[in-house]
Amino acid sequence: MDLLVLLIQLFLEAMVQSLLSLAFDSWSDWWLWPSIDEWFHRDKVTGRRTGFGWYFLFLASGGIVGRISLLVAPHLVLPFVSLRVANLILAPIAAGALSWWAALGRQNRADHFWMSFCFALAFSIVRLEYAA
Repeated sequence: MDLLVLLIQLFLEAMVQSLLSLAFDSWSDWWLWPSIDEWFHRDKVTGRRTGFGWYFLFLASGGIVGRISLLVAPHLVLPFVSLRVANLILAPIAAGALSWWAALGRQNRADHFWMSFCFALAFSIVRLEYAA
């Protein structure tokens, strides 16, 4: 029974991180992308990104949102280290996959995967490091 509860907690925490990442990814598509896209090096012919500015932005924003989440829930949700490490591995992959799926029909779906991956990874690292 305890194992089932822990697996549900792991799943819920990964989903919350994935949904936060998806929300930020959608918001940045709508508001940030048009204004500073050229600044972050996009090839005008192919549309592929050549710079890493967006990835660093998503890493930083994931860390900031992770830090803000500590104000709301300062305690660890997952009680065992093994589950926390699994969350550190699975949450970014789940967030990236969810964002990749949400970007159906868009150009450069891989960018959506990696940006969400970076956001969720930074979020998870901050939660793992600083939660009490």
